[in-house]
Amino acid sequence: MKKIAVVFLILLGAFVSHAQKDSAEKRYYYNFRTKTLYKKPSYTEQAFAPLKYKAGRDINIEIKHFNPLQYEISIEESNSNFFLVDTAKWSSRIVIPSIPNAPASTTTTVSAAVHNSCDDLNEAIKELTDQKNNLQKAMTAYKNLVTTIEDINNTYENLKALSELSTTGVSASLINTFLEPLNAFLSANHSPLVNTKPTFVSSGDLAKKEMEFYDSIKIQWEEIKTLKATVDAIKNSSTCGNFLNLYKQFRDAYETITKSFTDLDAARSDHLATFKNTVALYDRLKRYAIEEPGMVTGAITIEKDLHTITIKTKTGTAQPVVYDNIHIQPYRGMKVDVATGFFFSNLSDQSFFKHSMDSIHSKKYLVNGVARDTLVQESYTAIYEKNNAHLSFGGMIYLQAHTQNPGNWNGGGYLGFGALFNDQARWSGAAGGTLLIGQKQRFNIHAGLILSQVDRLAPPYQTDTWYRETIDNIPTYRAWKAGFMFGFSWNL
Repeated sequence: MKKIAVVFLILLGAFVSHAQKDSAEKRYYYNFRTKTLYKKPSYTEQAFAPLKYKAGRDINIEIKHFNPLQYEISIEESNSNFFLVDTAKWSSRIVIPSIPNAPASTTTTVSAAVHNSCDDLNEAIKELTDQKNNLQKAMTAYKNLVTTIEDINNTYENLKALSELSTTGVSASLINTFLEPLNAFLSANHSPLVNTKPTFVSSGDLAKKEMEFYDSIKIQWEEIKTLKATVDAIKNSSTCGNFLNLYKQFRDAYETITKSFTDLDAARSDHLATFKNTVALYDRLKRYAIEEPGMVTGAITIEKDLHTITIKTKTGTAQPVVYDNIHIQPYRGMKVDVATGFFFSNLSDQSFFKHSMDSIHSKKYLVNGVARDTLVQESYTAIYEKNNAHLSFGGMIYLQAHTQNPGNWNGGGYLGFGALFNDQARWSGAAGGTLLIGQKQRFNIHAGLILSQVDRLAPPYQTDTWYRETIDNIPTYRAWKAGFMFGFSWNL
């Protein structure tokens, strides 16, 4: 019995090992530009259509040599590799104010005290004009910086027009069409340069440049506010007859400048998110300067008939269109699965009946040397097997390995574990051959050997033999026996 159990466990381990090996995934490599499938990541050893692949296993397709800026690729359950760009530009919404110069100062003959106050106001009006010019220069530099940074959209469009992206091509484009023009602008405006290697520059660096140039606007604005506070202090102590007229001219110019700054500041708050999206585009493009664009599909289980993987492309908001089909034809690989069902077997419990009779006969005995006849009564019992059909049935779980060709018939082998239903349920094990019917390979027919315990006549008794004794209960025991079985099952 122990030897049988060991053999069964060894066979079960072999089945499980085969199942683990069979479930392994394999990756193939698809050249999008040439519509060619390869077996190796070096894009060598072409896999010709239809691809022969073991049915029931998972497959991955890695796609390269395409332009993710140009279209979206979708493959059944795969995720998108495509991103859209917000082309709305913050720079187009920056308005550089046309602020008129403050009116020329006028001279008035007044007393010394008043003359000094008016002179101070005239000087403030001149200074306001200078600071207004500095503010306009800072605003212009800020707008030009934003425009230069937003030229990353042009780099994007240039790369998008290519049939495929490469790390060297993306890197060269970022340098020539974006980083070098940006550094030329920064140098002309006396601002520290950014690194000329795309991989050492990030969207954070570009955002810092925007903040640096905007801070220069705020510095000019603070100086104008300080000048206004100084003029207000002069106004409170002045007795000049023309002072109020001059102050009104200063205040009108100041209010015009104030409106220009507040409008710019409010517009920046409203559209800064758009600018940050544009800046983030740099990081997305830089990714392709580091690693060649590629995408890997999710695990696709190859079914048991001809399987087609459809590659679709989508541009913008248009409907996806079929780009290519990869046809996969399962070959005669082996698959392990589990089925449950019932069976019939020639193993069955033997049942018996007995027949008893009494015998009266004479025997001779010697009594004092004289032979005498004596009547003797004895009991005899015979055991006979009942004439029952040697057929039983039971339920079983089948662990089976089988071929997977796309036809209606497939064959394989199985190991089974179940119960034999006689007068009482008995554990049983089986092994043999399997025939799978139908393209879906769900219905199975099994035939083979079965091992189970059945009731037998206990030794030393034998059937059809008379024993000179009275047998009250026919002695039986459970014996392990092998037999034949025939069963049906359905794959789980």
